[in-house]
Amino acid sequence: MTAPLRPVPTAPVLLGRVAETAALTELLDRAMAGGSGALVLRGEAGIGKSALLERARAEAAGMRVLSGTGVPAEAALPYAGLSLLLRDVGPGETAVLPPAQAEALCGALGRGTAGRPPADRYLVGLAVLTLLAELAERRPLLCLVDDVHWFDHATAEVLVFVARRLAHESIAMIFAARDDTGFAAPGLPDLPLRRLADADARAVLDAHAGDLPRHVRDLLLREAAGNPLALVELAAAHRAGRLTDYPLGPPDAGRGGAPPTGGRVEREFAARVAASPGPRCGWRCSPNSTSWRCRCCRCW
Repeated sequence: MTAPLRPVPTAPVLLGRVAETAALTELLDRAMAGGSGALVLRGEAGIGKSALLERARAEAAGMRVLSGTGVPAEAALPYAGLSLLLRDVGPGETAVLPPAQAEALCGALGRGTAGRPPADRYLVGLAVLTLLAELAERRPLLCLVDDVHWFDHATAEVLVFVARRLAHESIAMIFAARDDTGFAAPGLPDLPLRRLADADARAVLDAHAGDLPRHVRDLLLREAAGNPLALVELAAAHRAGRLTDYPLGPPDAGRGGAPPTGGRVEREFAARVAASPGPRCGWRCSPNSTSWRCRCCRCW
């Protein structure tokens, strides 16, 4: 049987990410053709993991998409991430599970009978694998898990369990994790994201701040050190008058120097959080956070 064809995506090209985009396209094509697979995107904050996930979503025409983004506030809540990922799966769709698996999954998601012992993690993993396979029988399935390092341990363990057992279910699973965290996924392929080459970094900056003087753009390029999000945010900070002390970065920035964390870029993100009217999600975000992105209130 000829594999169904996906429409050509209309998403913009991600500069400097040709190989990474090709890897995502290959994974989606495999799922559309009846295969399955998983991939872990790893890299520092702001390096483009979320942009690649959105690129995959844009390419997933004809596929059902389940997605979830981890937040630190829920990292200690067992199966909070799983509940988020399966929030669009209706009760009628879980009714196909064998009774033992259905009971375990309901218990994990807080839908079980009060007073029962905690859900067996192995049965929960089997239930999620069975459920995703059943969903993919109707339409190829894409699971996007962003900031998986902030998912609770139980959810992360179950999802890796499922991803390692994929074979021919028409399922693609893509995880995004920072490379300085403890998210372990033995047996799953990693795709490390590197900082952009000079030409690609300059093209990104020109696209967002081409009107800035050349010497300013050169200084911003040094400070951002090839980090795509830093390029965009530092340009915005310059426009807002928050970057005044130059030179901006070490001479070897972007060529073996330390990534742009813990310094001006993180302070710029903290300034944006402090200046915002408040999180829309109800969680209070600290302006002193060392996280570049306040993912819970989507303030960037």
